[in-house]
Amino acid sequence: MKLSSLYFTLQTLLVSGTSLASACSRGYSAVKITIATDRYPEDNSWKLRNRRGNVIWQSPLSGYQPNQTYKGQMCVRNGQYSFAIQDKVGDG
Repeated sequence: MKLSSLYFTLQTLLVSGTSLASACSRGYSAVKITIATDRYPEDNSWKLRNRRGNVIWQSPLSGYQPNQTYKGQMCVRNGQYSFAIQDKVGDG
């Protein structure tokens, strides 16, 4: 089982003077997640956790199709988060 984690602190990001979080309320930032599946999407899962370790967003239990790209976005309060993605077989 392969598990990779990324820890980060969210703040409003600016690109060419336009906020990526323009749809979010003040004190919140947009989190965008893009997942590209391989031939076995059922082997993969991911979770976004807040500083307290609570899961605030995660992959669906089923529904990903092979060799597809999925994108999602949500607004979260500025702060520290961890993102972990898991490949049950370790080949992705």
